[in-house]
Amino acid sequence: MKVLGIGAIISAIFLLALNLTGRRKAEIDCLAELCRGLELIRAELGTRLTPMPELLGLLEEQCAGEAGGFFRAVGTALPLLEERDFSSLWSMAADKALCCLSQRELDTVKKVGTVLGKYELSEQLAVIGSCLTELKAGEERLRVAYPQTRKLFFGLSAAAGGFIIILLL
Repeated sequence: MKVLGIGAIISAIFLLALNLTGRRKAEIDCLAELCRGLELIRAELGTRLTPMPELLGLLEEQCAGEAGGFFRAVGTALPLLEERDFSSLWSMAADKALCCLSQRELDTVKKVGTVLGKYELSEQLAVIGSCLTELKAGEERLRVAYPQTRKLFFGLSAAAGGFIIILLL
């Protein structure tokens, strides 16, 4: 019975490490998809001035995972524009759909929503460009650190499992 308990505890610790590693990978993937989306927004606004409903539909198709869900949520919320401004709809969708991002990354995404459709095109493109640069830097930083982070999570889980085995034996 003791062995079963030890196995269950070690499995739980291992699954925790696996979960933490998966969350970090999801954050990296989400940032990559958001960057793709922002590049598409910048390209479409800069060349074709694509209307927002059409642009959000395009983003929904082009972006996978949480980023695609975010753009879908913004598109779904567009009928509420009579009651709320676009930046609040963008912000609510970001809070709802982009759970894996850090607060700093989330604030950067929200910054894009505050300028879309409100300022001159050049200002919109400049803000999108600066946010894109910031998100790409965050993605690259996480991507470079990911192998070490993964080793750390699994190393800590192995150490905790070993400690529990010693305690229980």
